[in-house]
Amino acid sequence: QGAVSLQETFVKLSQGREQDRFAQLFASHPASAERVQNNKKLALALPKGGELGAERYQRVMAKMIKAKPAYDKYDEALKAYKDGNEGRATSLVREAIRLEPREGHFHSFLGDMARMKKQYASAKRSYDTAISLNKEFFYYYLGRGKMYEEQRQYSAAEADLNRSMQLLPTGAAQEALGNVAKARRDFSAAKTFYRAAVASGGAVGDSAMGSLMELDLEENPGGYLQTAVGVQNGEVVIQVKNTTPKSVTGLAVRLVDSTTGNGSTQNIGGTLASGKSEIIRTGLRMSSERARALKASVTAASLVRI
Repeated sequence: QGAVSLQETFVKLSQGREQDRFAQLFASHPASAERVQNNKKLALALPKGGELGAERYQRVMAKMIKAKPAYDKYDEALKAYKDGNEGRATSLVREAIRLEPREGHFHSFLGDMARMKKQYASAKRSYDTAISLNKEFFYYYLGRGKMYEEQRQYSAAEADLNRSMQLLPTGAAQEALGNVAKARRDFSAAKTFYRAAVASGGAVGDSAMGSLMELDLEENPGGYLQTAVGVQNGEVVIQVKNTTPKSVTGLAVRLVDSTTGNGSTQNIGGTLASGKSEIIRTGLRMSSERARALKASVTAASLVRI
């Protein structure tokens, strides 16, 4: 009966509407009078009974409809903050809290804004309130954990970040746990956390890659800089590409003949910026087929310190 009611609604909504747009909106459940009739026949063949729950649904929705102005204020606050108007954002989210004080997102947003300004006492109060309202949402623990990490309260940070990971694993929590491990000089654990954060991609992934490179680049330069061997006008050349978000310098590239084991190392001066590549001329002359036995790897590199 619920399926019949829903499909009848879809059919009614589709009448007189722009069909392409409506079809896209209901792509998974297209409006179909034939489906309505089929469901009616099926319903007649099934036992009577069941509850549509219309009245109960309306009671629950009444609470959400009543709270909608608060969420509208919150949406406005997020936009104001994104536009750089922090004062308006703060005013709007406080109004949202006045209208609906039981929503943890509102308090957490205040916590984020306070943390960004290093107003840690205020941030903690907001995060604590958010957690007291909803102990099962990952982000509140993540925000408070990052706050503790910034204050060098590593045990508290670790507890909150691990709780956040239990609720929902995120690159942001992995990166923050990497920062905690690095501060404790547990570099092996820090690298593991940073690598996991890099896999999440985006801004967090780039940030974690930078932190990982600070710990690992000099020991493992070949893991971060790509090389390719080719022949141009009969001369062997090596392309070195920096796909990381950091500029590097002090590069050394080793070229080895896999058939003989013989090799040579060439130092490269200057800086190789993020996203850039450089062609190294070796002076060796051979055919492209013979050059396939040559393998190149970066054996030394360091970050450009700003």
